[in-house]
Amino acid sequence: MINLNEYFKNLLVSVCFIGGVSACVSPAVSEQIPPSEETFHTSAETLCKSSPFTENNMKRAKEDQNQQHQDDRNINEESLADKSYRLIGAIFEGPFRHSQVSHIIENYSQRIDYFFGKETIYEESTESFVSLKAFTLYDRDDALSLDGRFRVKLNLPRTEDRFQLQFASPDNQQSEETEGYQGTQTTASGVKASLHYVLQRTRRWNVSISPGIKLRTPPDSYLKLRIRRSFGLVAWDARIIQSFEWHDATGYGSRSTFILDRTFLDDFLFRLKSEGYRNEEEFAHRDFQISQKAVLYYQWSSRSVISAAAGLYGKTEPSWQDERYFCSVSWRKNIHKGFLFLELRPQVDFARENDFRGDLSTTLSLEVLYGAQYL
Repeated sequence: MINLNEYFKNLLVSVCFIGGVSACVSPAVSEQIPPSEETFHTSAETLCKSSPFTENNMKRAKEDQNQQHQDDRNINEESLADKSYRLIGAIFEGPFRHSQVSHIIENYSQRIDYFFGKETIYEESTESFVSLKAFTLYDRDDALSLDGRFRVKLNLPRTEDRFQLQFASPDNQQSEETEGYQGTQTTASGVKASLHYVLQRTRRWNVSISPGIKLRTPPDSYLKLRIRRSFGLVAWDARIIQSFEWHDATGYGSRSTFILDRTFLDDFLFRLKSEGYRNEEEFAHRDFQISQKAVLYYQWSSRSVISAAAGLYGKTEPSWQDERYFCSVSWRKNIHKGFLFLELRPQVDFARENDFRGDLSTTLSLEVLYGAQYL
């Protein structure tokens, strides 16, 4: 006959043994058991010692359980603000595809800058190139003027594209660096020659220094440090460009530029550009020439781009005041194999010195590029 007392005794021992082994294998189950953690760990350890599980498995089970408790405490201790920030970040990293959108905007804005031959492209190109540009300006007084400029950048061999020799004609009021009139800047004289050295060059950073001289009488030596930082700002591509310069003729100067780019409808790029400039000779202490511009670019075809721009210039001393407004429309076309460009730009200026009367002018330019894969 079966001894019931002995049967139930063996059954109870088996249940206790199985429960101890389960605690070793899956310590997370302990969160569902009401008894205290100290009692649970003591029972589990005692049973595991008599079970076939090794000491390493027991140690690993304890570490996993402790890590789980630590993660739970971190989540509970996280503030509401931190949770909100993490949620917002996850939204932009996920559905809004922040990194992909940033790359699209950056690539499209660079393509526009290449097409229009912007100053940033000339400054940061690491390959040898030559740019020759001739343009005519026709103003409301029926005056027709002709002018031109050139840029040359030559890589020095065996320098890993860090050293370049640069030559450029003097700047003028119709500079390609910005859309519209350049305000109080005067026409410079003398060809500029400099040695351009790249201190750092990454996708986000570009730092360079350029000692040089203006070839005129008397010669004007100068030193320029340029820093560019690019970063994504929600759905915009942002760039901060800071330049510090020193000239024998004009002393210390600085230029601060902030650019925001955003693409939409595949073929459009909207750009906001803020800038402040001063030097010791032309501007009083704390007096800056400031400007704000808005430009809309449209990729009309693979060979032509149309842009519309509007902006203002002003100064900060003795008080903030506007000096000039402008609006313009530009059409630029690649007319031959990517190295010959024709550009037409009608523009209206409203200057304080003319009682903000509208002055219409039209600029027609022709540019030819050599080298650097035609920029």
